[in-house]
Amino acid sequence: MSARGTRCPSATCARTAPWSTPASPSPSCATGRGTPLHFVSQIVDVSDLVAAQREVATANARLNAVLDHSPVAISLLDAQGRWELVNREAASLLGADPEDLVGRALHETVPEEQRRALVSGTESVRRTGVPLSRDERLEDPRTGMVRDQVSVMFPVSGLDGGPDAIGQVSLDVTARDRALRELAAAHELFAVGFETAPAGMLISRLRDDGTTDVLQCNAAFASMVGRRPEGILGGSEAALLFPEDQATHAWIIAEVAAGRRPARELRLRHADGRAVWALVAGVRVLDADGRPLLLLQAVDISVRRHMEVRLRHLADHDPLTDLFGRRRFHAELRREVQRVVRDGGTSCLLLLDLDGFKAVNDLLGHSAGDELLVRVAAALRQAVRATDVLARIGGDEFALVLPGASVARGRSIARELASVIRRAGVLEIDGGRLEVTASVGVTVAGGDRRIDADELLVEADLAMYQAKDAGKDGVVVYAPDHVHRARISHRTDRLARLRRAVREQRFELLAQPIALLGEDPAPHEPTGHELLLRLRDPELGLMAPSEFLGLAERHGLMADIDRWVLRSAISLLSESSRAGRCLALSVNLSARTVQDPRIVDDVATMLRAHPIPPGSLTVEITETAAITDPEGAAAVTRRLRELGCRLALDDFGAGFASFSTLKHLEFDVLKIDGDFIDHLPTSPVDQAVVRGVVDVARCMGIDVVAERVGDDRTIAVLRAAGVRLGQGFFLGAPVPVAELHRPQRAL
Repeated sequence: MSARGTRCPSATCARTAPWSTPASPSPSCATGRGTPLHFVSQIVDVSDLVAAQREVATANARLNAVLDHSPVAISLLDAQGRWELVNREAASLLGADPEDLVGRALHETVPEEQRRALVSGTESVRRTGVPLSRDERLEDPRTGMVRDQVSVMFPVSGLDGGPDAIGQVSLDVTARDRALRELAAAHELFAVGFETAPAGMLISRLRDDGTTDVLQCNAAFASMVGRRPEGILGGSEAALLFPEDQATHAWIIAEVAAGRRPARELRLRHADGRAVWALVAGVRVLDADGRPLLLLQAVDISVRRHMEVRLRHLADHDPLTDLFGRRRFHAELRREVQRVVRDGGTSCLLLLDLDGFKAVNDLLGHSAGDELLVRVAAALRQAVRATDVLARIGGDEFALVLPGASVARGRSIARELASVIRRAGVLEIDGGRLEVTASVGVTVAGGDRRIDADELLVEADLAMYQAKDAGKDGVVVYAPDHVHRARISHRTDRLARLRRAVREQRFELLAQPIALLGEDPAPHEPTGHELLLRLRDPELGLMAPSEFLGLAERHGLMADIDRWVLRSAISLLSESSRAGRCLALSVNLSARTVQDPRIVDDVATMLRAHPIPPGSLTVEITETAAITDPEGAAAVTRRLRELGCRLALDDFGAGFASFSTLKHLEFDVLKIDGDFIDHLPTSPVDQAVVRGVVDVARCMGIDVVAERVGDDRTIAVLRAAGVRLGQGFFLGAPVPVAELHRPQRAL
């Protein structure tokens, strides 16, 4: 066969193979002159090799992408100290691009101080073959900020198994280290605050069943309950409480578990068994594993609670005899009358007025009179039942309620008490003696009579004065047949006069200064005025409030009177404002007006007609007005504040309920009842009350005004206690409102 026709049996494969080597001539197939007769081709399949190369290229591309986008700095130094591999993060830390670094030596690319550390590290790794971890701080050229990083150098083996290169990875831990430092500082701050806080603190584990395990206890809490902190850890909070307070504690835990922040007053059990009153607040926090913890904070309020109990007693009791005072007695009398009306039966009221008591004060002095009153009170207390209500309601006047007593029983008890006073009222003086007796009036509530407490007092008072008129040292039972007509006629005439005065608006206003208690003697600078109401009667002349307000209250006339006062005050303030004068006025509202929601709309209408500067009108309400209907009073007072009126609680301290009122109503001014001011310079009890009221007011940001300030000694004591405002005839007598022309400084 000719050469042209010779074909390689693999020619077909050569055509179909994707890759082959080119054909080459075979020396055994040539002429003598070396001319090739034919070629022999060798074809090798390299598909796998090419695929592998492609995979390697792909893997390298992916690796390069990972390296370039990795936040970790990765680099490789060869045996000669040249950069063999540098990813983008590592290159940026040197202020260069990766392609500018590869193949270059350390001394060409790295600052000297950093280079020394790198050389030292690489030498150590080459020598030991052990990876080396280093903490570094260096400047990031991208930001100029100091960067904290952790770097690890490690050997990279060559083909012979020895270290051929040194690799390094560096992780930026700046944020982590800052967070760790801040966390450590926060832990230290919490630990210091927790341990040194004046408030007691407990941290407890909250269990699913509502119980707790104490994990931490600070020194203040341990001291509060008379224990060591380690003696409290691991126990339950419930073990530190009295049984009666367990329900309150359980409520706090339930509120905390619901995500709220409750606070309640409860008693902690001291190690010696006594109760420690505390204001306890709870909040839910989480531990590092997200489990709920209870942070309990406790403030010792034992002193405050003791003061509250003391103030409650002082408010309810006469300080000289420790019997009930007038206010508490009136409340008890009203309660008893309501009980009789509701349940039936009868009860007796006795009024006892001492005969000859004035002579004791005149001849022997007021201290002797006080001693006699104390002796009489003690004798009366021993003579009555525990269920009877005995009170001193005036200077030498006592009152007694006999629940369930009939008229006959009341008359009998009255005679016994007259005899008791007759024995206790004997005073020996200079070989002679003074005898003090009592005139007693008796009346009854219940049966077929429908009468209120005030009318009952009037009846007993009429009977008592009839006993005096009959020669004193006797007992008279109220009998409608011989005094009722006169009383009814008198009341009817007074009521008619009052209705006519309201209809014709025959009222006048006087203004008494509320003065700043300065260091210098009077006159003291007025900061405002309280408006005082008077009634101008054609026959009786100018009448004081005590002569007509009680009747107005009982017959529903106070709403009209209060609105007249408000209109007058607002008109006066508006006129003064237009004239460029600064004026501040206070007006009193009765309990019934405060309970009337319509009063707010009426005041708003008055203010629209006669605009006044905000805060120039202060509305004074009494404790009775505040506690009769707390929710209604809260709504009215809140809306009055929204209209720009200030609020004052009048006669503060005369009833303990005033303290409770402060929790529900927002006041700007507290006016300390004059009963605590009259004898302030000489009465440690009154001084303690005033200091307590000032402390409460200061905590709440409320101004304090002392009523019935009578002399410079009283002013000095008030100033020392922190009272800066006062009122009374000594500081300024009431004047007609027309004389209010001087500028006033706001409270």
